[in-house]
Amino acid sequence: MDRLKAIVFGGLVASSLIISAGPALAGDWHRPYRYHRWDDVRDLRSDIHNDRRDLDYYHRDLIRNRRHLDQDLRLGANRHQIARDRRAIQTDLDNIHSTRRDIWQDRRELRDRFDRD
Repeated sequence: MDRLKAIVFGGLVASSLIISAGPALAGDWHRPYRYHRWDDVRDLRSDIHNDRRDLDYYHRDLIRNRRHLDQDLRLGANRHQIARDRRAIQTDLDNIHSTRRDIWQDRRELRDRFDRD
């Protein structure tokens, strides 16, 4: 009788441990793949939105740096200041190019996600 009690009690303990560990091990198994895809799409769209915001910032910065260069040229600034202004303009152009490339890649990846279906 003691042996039967030990087996029943051991079975209850083991089954309760297995049942309680089930949800922790399941993770996202209850969600189909398409929900993960939409999460990825949402991330890509937010990346595109953030990149467009950065692009607007770099455009405004480029305009400001070009105005500063024009002013320095008009007022006869030294060559070091003019070189610094031109480097700032080139940096803005490089940032704009990089951000446009990121937007293009994100849009292509977004389009490819919908073409898979």
